[in-house]
Parts: sequence; structure tokens; C-alpha cells
Amino acid sequence: MSSRREGEVRDYSDYPFHPAELSTIFLGPRMPTQDSEALIGAAQAFPHARIVKVEIGGGQGFQFKSVRL
Repeated sequence: MSSRREGEVRDYSDYPFHPAELSTIFLGPRMPTQDSEALIGAAQAFPHARIVKVEIGGGQGFQFKSVRL
């Protein structure tokens, strides 16, 4: 996704890419469960991609946990 190209009616433009180019999908710490489940389901089409759930840690950082399909 990127900013809108000239002639687009939406606020953004989608560009095609080769499936092997998608290496990691990050699920944000405030992402609704329904959205993360939908993304995990869509990720099945990209078997080389890993999914990482980002959580707010007990300290000042983030924790990254791999999600299994």
C-alpha cells in the first residue's frame, strides 16, 4: 500500500507483488481479534511468510511472539 496515485479514487494505491516478497506479517498490540484472525487466515496464501504478534511488554518495550498457522 502507498499514497494515492494520480487517477485513484481512494486515498491509497495497491501495488502487486510476488508472494515470496512477503516475509513477515506483524499483528499490532491493539489490533482487534477479528482483524488478526482474518489476517492469519489470509496469510495461508503466503506459506513463506511468518506471522508475529506484537505485545506491549511489562517494561518499556514490546514483545514479539511467533504465531503458528
